[in-house]
Amino acid sequence: MHVRDLFDMFAGTSTGSILASALSLKSKTNSSEPRYWATDANMIYVDSAPVLFSKNGVSKFFEVICYCVFISVFAAIFFLCGRHRYNNKKTIEAQQKMREFLENSLEVLI
Repeated sequence: MHVRDLFDMFAGTSTGSILASALSLKSKTNSSEPRYWATDANMIYVDSAPVLFSKNGVSKFFEVICYCVFISVFAAIFFLCGRHRYNNKKTIEAQQKMREFLENSLEVLI
C-alpha cells in the first residue's frame, strides 16, 4: 500500500503543496506504483530548496513598488465592482423602499 492510497485528497500550503503534489502522482509506466516515494519527494525538495527559495537580487524598492501596484490594481477592481453593485438605481430604490418600510413599521410599534 502506498501513501497516495491512504488518502482521497492531498493538500498543502507553500512548501507542503510541493510535497503533497509529489506524493500524489502516479507512475508513468506502472499505475500501481507512485512516481515519487516519500524519500524521493523529500530529496527533490531538499535539493531544489536553495534554487526555489533564494533571493534573486531584486531590490527592496522594486519589491515595494510591485506590491503597491498589485494592491492598487486589485483595490481599483474591487472599488469598481462594489460601485457597480451598490451604487445603481435599482439598488438605491430597493434600499429606499426598505428604509420607508422600516420607518413605517417603527411608527406602528410606537
